Amino acid sequence: DKYTALIHDENFSTLTLNVSRYPKSLAYWEKLLNYIVKASAPICKSTEPQLLKLIRCTYSSMLNEFPYLENYYIDFALLEYKLGNVSMSHKIFQRGLQAFNKDLYYYGLVNPFD
Repeated sequence: DKYTALIHDENFSTLTLNVSRYPKSLAYWEKLLNYIVKASAPICKSTEPQLLKLIRCTYSSMLNEFPYLENYYIDFALLEYKLGNVSMSHKIFQRGLQAFNKDLYYYGLVNPFD
C-alpha cells in the first residue's frame, strides 16, 4: 500500500528528520508536505486513512509552527472539502482567521467591543 511504501521511503525519512531537527525551517516543512501529497496522489475519498491522517497531521503541525501561511490554510481546507468534510473545512478556515484576528486585536486594529 502507499502508506507503507511512503513511511519506509528513504526520502521521507530524510525529510521528516530535517523537520524534526529544524522545526522553524519553512523550506523543510514545505518539502515534506509536498512529498507526502505527491506520494499520496490522487487524493480522494478512497485514499488510505493512514495517508489522510499523515497529510492532516503534517498540515496541522506546519500551521502550528507557521500560523500565518494563509495559502496553506486554504489548501488544507479545500482538501477537506474535496474529501466531503465540509465541517472540517470550515474549522480550518476559522482556525486561519483566528490566527490573523488575534494580531488585529493585539495591535488595536480591531476593537473587540464594537
